Amino acid sequence: MAMILIAEDSATQAAQIRMLLAAEGYETHVVGDGAAALEAITTQAPLAVLTDLQMPNMDGLELVTAMRRLHPQIPVILMTAFGSEAIAIQALQMGAASYVPKKNLKQDLVSTVREVLDVVQAKQDDARVCQCLVEVEAEFELLNLIGNVMPIVGFLQDTMRRLDVGDEGDRLRLGVALDAAIQNAVYYGNLEFTIEQLQSAYHLDDAGRSFQRLVHERSLMQPYCDRKVAIRLIVSREKVDCVVRHEGPGFDRAATEELTPELALAVDHPPSWLLVKSFGGRIVFDPGGRQLTLSKPFRL
Repeated sequence: MAMILIAEDSATQAAQIRMLLAAEGYETHVVGDGAAALEAITTQAPLAVLTDLQMPNMDGLELVTAMRRLHPQIPVILMTAFGSEAIAIQALQMGAASYVPKKNLKQDLVSTVREVLDVVQAKQDDARVCQCLVEVEAEFELLNLIGNVMPIVGFLQDTMRRLDVGDEGDRLRLGVALDAAIQNAVYYGNLEFTIEQLQSAYHLDDAGRSFQRLVHERSLMQPYCDRKVAIRLIVSREKVDCVVRHEGPGFDRAATEELTPELALAVDHPPSWLLVKSFGGRIVFDPGGRQLTLSKPFRL
């Protein structure tokens, strides 16, 4: 049976912790400091590590740092004395899974351990599912609200990570291209803006307020307000396809290539067609100019 490793230099407190965990069926092993805990892990990997903060040789914070570097899959729970709340927050920032004040061990220790182990189990289950996952297909519909684009981009990138498709650079470039494609579909497709209209509003020296007002007012007018952008994502280990379709009259692909670099690099603006092309894959426009597909193959 897998056990919970306890790093605690106080024999009295170690006995209390072992008793609490044993009552819930957990097997335990006690060591006196962080260095001994790291050595023990080389013999048997525990379900989790419970560590005191103040210990000789290697204290709790040092153990948290070492565990994150050497054994990131094993959660560490810090046990803190009264007045150590700030250090506990620091430990969480450094990679600890949770913490329990020593004054609350009887009430909170077992429940905290159980919650942390449940999270670990869920991650392990998810990893096993991802090993069996072959393809993910998802469809989204957006009104003309640019603020809703990034969660979809994040979904694409997270799905690529779960399937282990590409590297972080690939995911970043494809995310940027998808973001730009959706924004182009909103601005030039559904809202039917011209480049000149948007550039004129953008270049006014009012911190982008004219640009935002122009877009907001158009998005409330008929027929623009009822139009949607449809996004279909198909992610497999061999290829990623992103299909973006708007409900406007269809815009000229060549016109999107004329966006200025200034407009392309600003915030809350229609992005350059160059950003759509930046992911390094294949781009297919439908003949009517309402749909484009970003397609990126990956080798197994």
